Parts: sequence; C-alpha cells; structure tokens
Amino acid sequence: MDELDEDQRYPMLHHSTAASILVAIVDGLVIQYFTNVYSVEDLQSLTQQLKKIILNALKTKV
Repeated sequence: MDELDEDQRYPMLHHSTAASILVAIVDGLVIQYFTNVYSVEDLQSLTQQLKKIILNALKTKV
C-alpha cells in the first residue's frame, strides 16, 4: 500500500488495516448492489461522491 501513496497524503493507507478497510467498503457496495439497494445506474451516479468519501476517509490520521 505504501507504493500507492509515496507522498503520504493518505495516512490510512499506511496503517496495518488499510487493505481490510478498503475491502470492507467495496464489499459493502457489492452487497448493496446484489441486495438491490443500488442499481448499476445508482452506483454510477454516486461514483464522484463515493470517491470523495473514500479519499477523505483515507486522509484520516490513525
């Protein structure tokens, strides 16, 4: 994960649980898709908002 953020802009990426946190976010979205909470179109329309949310979460200092 360190290679993804050489400038250290996203402290969460450097934490030991970084991969688990990212997988949990993606898993949650996949589950919501398969349980018909979101359609493909819904997720496409939310892409920019989800991107901002995920990047802000990764900026969290741990």
